[in-house]
Amino acid sequence: MEALQSVYIPGSRFLPTKRNMRMKAIDSEVQHSIRRIVNNRIKAMKAEEGNYDDLLGVMLESNIKESRAREEILNVLGDQNVDTDGLNQLKVVNMIFYEVLRLYPPFVGIARKADKDITFEGFSLPSGTQIALPIILLHYDEQLWGSDANKFKPERFSEGISKATKNQVIYFPFGWGPRICIGQNFALLEAKIALTMILQKFSFELSQSYVHAPHIVLSLQPQYGARLILHKLQ
Repeated sequence: MEALQSVYIPGSRFLPTKRNMRMKAIDSEVQHSIRRIVNNRIKAMKAEEGNYDDLLGVMLESNIKESRAREEILNVLGDQNVDTDGLNQLKVVNMIFYEVLRLYPPFVGIARKADKDITFEGFSLPSGTQIALPIILLHYDEQLWGSDANKFKPERFSEGISKATKNQVIYFPFGWGPRICIGQNFALLEAKIALTMILQKFSFELSQSYVHAPHIVLSLQPQYGARLILHKLQ
């Protein structure tokens, strides 16, 4: 609302106003966080260790190589800074994120409570009934996703989520409805920016010590970490 009511002055974003200084500080903090991720990966390359980041491990194990995502990133952005327009053009990266979230949603289930008496498909649920929604079971259901439901196949999202789910509510890694995770868009944006910046500079391979063991500690995460070796691109 503030932006709509203000008059745009060319070059005003470079003025040392309180708002501009705050935006600059936020940008610096984000850049610092991403550099820290990259630096941690450089150390991992030397020590054959990794931190908790299962996305890259899944990409390397799959038949969709991380090189496809990098090729797309370099074609769209080259070695330029990541921006919103560029991120919106990264179709392969989006497909990979959607599929990773299908196989490894942050939470394997959510709970809800009926706030009134409900009758649905012949079932009666009295007010106050606790309802468990098993996200992980729906995401792996072969009747919903096909016989390859257990496989990492980003192509299933090549035409978007609605097409992949046939407009059914069977994919909700961040929940659904009015109580959907309010941080969903920010989390995806942050992850895409970090992954894009890393793939612009590095290639990956799994360490021989990597063990694929999804584990639940509040949220779903790799029990022994995702041990990767980074190679700086020439």
